Amino acid sequence: MPNDRKYKLIKPKLKTKSKAKAGSNVKSKPKKLPASTRGAGTVAPVSTLLGTTGGAAMDGVMVHPHVTPRPRAPRLNKEVAVMAWIEDAYGDLLMVKQKAKRGKPGLWSFPGGKVAQGESLRSSLERELMEEIGVEVDVATPLDVFDRPDRSAFTMLFRVILKRGLAPRPMAEIDKAVFRKSLPINSTPSAQYFWQRAQFSFEPLHVFDLRPNVPQALGAEEE
Repeated sequence: MPNDRKYKLIKPKLKTKSKAKAGSNVKSKPKKLPASTRGAGTVAPVSTLLGTTGGAAMDGVMVHPHVTPRPRAPRLNKEVAVMAWIEDAYGDLLMVKQKAKRGKPGLWSFPGGKVAQGESLRSSLERELMEEIGVEVDVATPLDVFDRPDRSAFTMLFRVILKRGLAPRPMAEIDKAVFRKSLPINSTPSAQYFWQRAQFSFEPLHVFDLRPNVPQALGAEEE
């Protein structure tokens, strides 16, 4: 017999997205910045902005146009050294021989060394002479300059008169300290240069007196 039942067409139910529960990891859309702040640049960290003024960018970091990163400390363009020209009563010159380092023999040179950053020439000369030969400076007069463009360095030579009471003697870094009549073969380039220059004259630089409390003006005369 024919089936007289009518069948309803059942449509499948589609699953809908559930609302995000509180505490879920659903990412929210980023909020747009107000139009007044767009294109104003990225604000740098507080540590970068402290103590700064003006507006600029440095080292590829974009900062607020009204703020400038703290400037860096200036660096020395050249390495500066000082050396002492010390004569005894017979006209012999005091030279020191450095101790051997890393298997290399020590070279002969005039007493002295590098000037530390922020240190004056006079202070550096006094420190180096005390460290190397245990003496104190009374008078220090500039004599000559040895420029080394290949090493971005130069050396100032001073004629030094020592204070009485202390005789030059080798200290920790020095192997020998003796007065010599001739230049040793194994000497530093600066010692060779100054020794050769001494055959002519050092007089052009006899215009300064580095004693404490003495005017250091060009052509100043002691009363």
